[in-house]
Amino acid sequence: MLARLGAKRSACDLGAGAPKRRKAAPARPRARAPRCERVTPRKAPQQRLLDLGQRSLGARRECGACGLVYVVGDPTDEAAHASRCDVVASGVKVEGFRDERVAAAHGDGRVLEVRRGDGAAKVAKVEAVREAAGRDLGEAGGAGWTRAYVYVAGRRAVGLAVVEALEAAAPTRGGLAGAPEPCRLGVASLWTLAAHRRRGVATRLLYAARRSFFFGFDVEKRDVATSHLTEAGRAFFAAYAPGRRLVYAPRDAPVGGAS
Repeated sequence: MLARLGAKRSACDLGAGAPKRRKAAPARPRARAPRCERVTPRKAPQQRLLDLGQRSLGARRECGACGLVYVVGDPTDEAAHASRCDVVASGVKVEGFRDERVAAAHGDGRVLEVRRGDGAAKVAKVEAVREAAGRDLGEAGGAGWTRAYVYVAGRRAVGLAVVEALEAAAPTRGGLAGAPEPCRLGVASLWTLAAHRRRGVATRLLYAARRSFFFGFDVEKRDVATSHLTEAGRAFFAAYAPGRRLVYAPRDAPVGGAS
């Protein structure tokens, strides 16, 4: 029995003295080389226009109604074009002046008298109306006006008469000018907006001018001289003052578009 115990002890001693095996450490994953990413350069932002069938965007166009050449799709040009067409169709806006001089009043409008020495706002408004009249007549007006009569209807200037004092003008008969004769008033420019013609606007303008230009007396129709006329102007004055026609060379644009 002692032999068995010794055998067991020696076996235990041998087991205790044998070195223990260590577990192998898990293999570490190999580090991967960093990938090279392709960098695409950014493009500068660009403004894009939606093409909704308007292939005329960016093209230059001349309006058949107002004659303005503008760039289609350009906000500034489009606004200028809309403003010009509005003036051609309806006239220059006139909200009214402080201390305005009313030469005549009618049911559908009034005639304002503006003198060259009046305030800057009044003079600027007359210049705007003269510009519109010049485009309609195809000629630019001069800078020598002294007194203007503006017909305002519904806060729009629809008629203009530029007049000046005269001492003499030449009568015409059969297309020939004779010796100068005495006269009182010269009509340098007479214009009515197309939409308001044949409504008596030009007649009312001249009536106001003949009554208010000189203090104390009215100018007779026969003492009114006109500049070289357009076809519409000749027809108007032939009916307005038949029998005598006086002409002169004014400092402003010719008469036309009147009725």
